[in-house]
Amino acid sequence: MASGLPGLISHDGGSLISHDGGSLISHDGGSLISHDGGSIISEHGAGLVSAGGGNIVSQGGGNTLSQGGRNIAQLPNGSAAAPTGGFTQTAGETNLNLIQITGPVTINGGVLSGTGIIAGDLTLNGGFISPGHSAGIVAVTGNYTQSMQGTLIVENGGPNQNQFDQLQVGGAASLDGNLEIRTINGYQPATADTFSPLGYSSVTGSFAAISSNAQVTLNPTGLVSSVDITKSQPTTGQPLNIATRMSVLSGDNALIAGFIVTGPSGSTKKVLIRGIGPSLANFGVSGTLSDPLLELHKSDGSVVTNDNWQQGDTSQIPSGFAPSDPRESVVVATLTPGNYSAVLKGAHGETGIGLAEVYDLDSASAAQLANISTRGFVNTGDNVMIGGFIVGGTEPAKVLVRAIGPSLIPFGVQGALTATTLELHDANGAVISNEGWRNTQEADIIATTIPPGNDNEAAILATLVPGNYTAVVRGRNNTTGIGLVEAYNLQ
Repeated sequence: MASGLPGLISHDGGSLISHDGGSLISHDGGSLISHDGGSIISEHGAGLVSAGGGNIVSQGGGNTLSQGGRNIAQLPNGSAAAPTGGFTQTAGETNLNLIQITGPVTINGGVLSGTGIIAGDLTLNGGFISPGHSAGIVAVTGNYTQSMQGTLIVENGGPNQNQFDQLQVGGAASLDGNLEIRTINGYQPATADTFSPLGYSSVTGSFAAISSNAQVTLNPTGLVSSVDITKSQPTTGQPLNIATRMSVLSGDNALIAGFIVTGPSGSTKKVLIRGIGPSLANFGVSGTLSDPLLELHKSDGSVVTNDNWQQGDTSQIPSGFAPSDPRESVVVATLTPGNYSAVLKGAHGETGIGLAEVYDLDSASAAQLANISTRGFVNTGDNVMIGGFIVGGTEPAKVLVRAIGPSLIPFGVQGALTATTLELHDANGAVISNEGWRNTQEADIIATTIPPGNDNEAAILATLVPGNYTAVVRGRNNTTGIGLVEAYNLQ
């Protein structure tokens, strides 16, 4: 991120991104992201710089790996040069797609995902292994060790070998920790259907906890599992909140935060929405929106409006969520499944920097925020679009983040960005960048069925552990215009 970018402010007044663009500050003022950051995936998709500074560079050509006479994995169109000493991951995500890592790999936190080869041992001390995006294969030429705090996640989308996730180990497996098995893509396995997501040459130990929907057997050279669809699947992480800071202009260039509530019939989701402006000045933001007006547009066409938060029912506002300035706005609502939009604008036509926030007040509800988005005017320098969101729960969430511009034009949006760039920051310093979604994860993004509609738009597909994330949208080459940032929960 460029120096000089002001902060995205959370409900408690803490900065999610500070003015220096490098530090993520929690509500108690602790620095979570340092200037030097952590893992960076470059725009062209070739370079991956780990915390230790090692480079993984994608090459051409196919790569087939066999061990002991059996095929472990074949990468369709890629091989890799990697740090010969391996690496240790403490947070973030390492996506193995089309790369081979040489040397021992230790996962102490975060997620190891994708399809790829580890030429050495793999140790899971904490965090998650989630092969593919899905389905996919993680192949290990050496031994695999899973400790008590580690979790192996397997997604099963059908009976064929290319339809379920696999961890194939050439050496011995030492097992502990958790195994979670989920069905995806509407797959309804029969009682007699079995599949083998884990292979090895020998095994010691066993999984300490297995999701209640799975029945597993550890055989001498592999694990065999079946799935009981009458039992609940393991929960997944989900986006809970969104907070977007940007220039709030007049008319069609107001800040519009959209979200979808999904859930079974009769379920509801209680949300709190805030429109912030004047109090941003306390954190060094200049040109703030002096008197924000907030509108909640419901799926039935009705609109709930609030100008000054103290004029509403303040008893509905939980402790810690009341704005610090009486001119700022709050709407609390219990919503049924449907599409909703929160519009932030000047109460009397004012313009300036504003912040719209949507908070999930009932994360245990059967209803969920399926996707969250914000549309508005993307300026340059300090006034680009900054969207923060939180992944809640205890498990990772597979999320597609899109930065949309030219696709808005056919819908009558005037002055839309002609090309976008996107950065995704996590709470540990990792930054993923994209400029042109086909340049990096084209096949995986197409497989989600919701790729951007224009090649000049940016997108990032990531498996995110619970925590705070920030998406930064810019116009390519410092252009300005209307843009849209979206985060889709793909589970």
